[in-house]
Amino acid sequence: MKTILLVGMPPEVCQQVEKLAGGNCKIVAKEADRDERSQFYKEHPTIVVLNARWSDGHWGPNARSLAEEMVKVGGVTVIAVSSFNYDRTLFEKSFFEKSCCQFCRPEELNDILQGELSL
Repeated sequence: MKTILLVGMPPEVCQQVEKLAGGNCKIVAKEADRDERSQFYKEHPTIVVLNARWSDGHWGPNARSLAEEMVKVGGVTVIAVSSFNYDRTLFEKSFFEKSCCQFCRPEELNDILQGELSL
């Protein structure tokens, strides 16, 4: 069974993912807090959906550092989601794609997740 870890995602995206998974996946939704790394290692997710602008609000982890760390573990698909307009996301997109992550807007998430869940 696949495990999906949602990091810093708004409730409507969490509901969208739960509906798409249809009970075939374990879904762990986390609020943005300082415990993200330990939660990641504890849950051993196969798919991580994170808010591209997530930060713990301190000088600690943010979406980029968390994504890099997850990719290093291997066997994890990271999908960064940004709701900013296209012009403002070009830099974000290039960073996440260079880090071997997928990048999308909220309305594109269903298509990407369907592809990942079918693998």
